[in-house]
Parts: sequence; C-alpha cells; structure tokens
Amino acid sequence: MDECSQHFTEKCGYEVGDSVFEGSPVSDACCRGLVSLGKTCQDLFVANALDSLSNAEKPQFLANSTKVWNRCVAVALSPSSSIYPVKVSNQKALDNCRIHFSKNCALELVNHISKGETVSDNCCRHIVHAKKPCHQLFLDWSLGYQPNVDRSRVFEKSNKIWNRCVAITVSPSLSAPTVKN
Repeated sequence: MDECSQHFTEKCGYEVGDSVFEGSPVSDACCRGLVSLGKTCQDLFVANALDSLSNAEKPQFLANSTKVWNRCVAVALSPSSSIYPVKVSNQKALDNCRIHFSKNCALELVNHISKGETVSDNCCRHIVHAKKPCHQLFLDWSLGYQPNVDRSRVFEKSNKIWNRCVAITVSPSLSAPTVKN
C-alpha cells in the first residue's frame, strides 16, 4: 500500500475515492495517474477504504470501483488522452466539420451525451459520414462550454455512440445521408 501511495497524489486519491463512494468525476490527469499505478493499487486503496463499511454496502462500491477503473482506462488509452476546448487553430477544421452536421443532428448528439437521449439512425449516418475526427472535434468544442462535465464519461459515451453509429451505417440496407438544415 505504501508503494502505491508514494506514486499517487493526495488530491487524486481523494478524487478517486469520491468517485467510488459519491459518484464524483475523476479528472483526466488523475485517471492517467491511476492507470499508471495499475489495477492492483486501485484495488488496495478501495479494499482499505471498504474495511470500515458494512458488508451490505461493499458490493455497490466494488461495482463503482470497476466503473471508475474502466473510465480511467478509456481516458488513458484515448489518442488525445483528454477532451479539451477547441483552440483558434482548430476553428477552420471545426467549420469544415460543421458542413456534415445538421443543427438537429448536433443537438441530438449533445443531448445524447448530456441527457442520455437517443441519436437517430439518420444522425448516426451523418456522424460517420463526417468521420471520427469531426465527431471528436465537435464534442471537444461542445465541452468547451460545459466546464463541470465529467470528461471521462463523455469520452466513454462518445466511443459508444461512434461504435453504434458505425454499426448502423455499415448495414447494407442503409444509404448515405443527406444533410438538411
């Protein structure tokens, strides 16, 4: 346990603990730190914290711990390893991406990420037609206006919707989308 705690900041320890026990978000930096320590260290931290709880509470917190770990692995393995507000240098790329998205589709995507609403099959075809870099750039830009969002969960949802949309789009019965504004 001492070896694990020497390589993890107190701040990140609290973030991970708050995420497991209270559902609070974990920053990308702390996720990367946790993953670099390894699952064994996370399991030791959680087991130590669970010692003071009743057996009835433990299964839920162990499940939460697994969810936190999985989100952190997704963040750590992300090519960009973070979702960030679009910089001015990316504005031209964002403008080029916007021609592939209708306003309704953009709203569907944001509502899916923030509220869990469904993204239509037609919108999925637009997303895939625009390509993954546009999908990611659009989400980065959208998150620039939502500073208190759990970026690791957004990344996880973003990958799930991308995979779902690819599956829908490659179906032989579906054709390429037409953009409607």
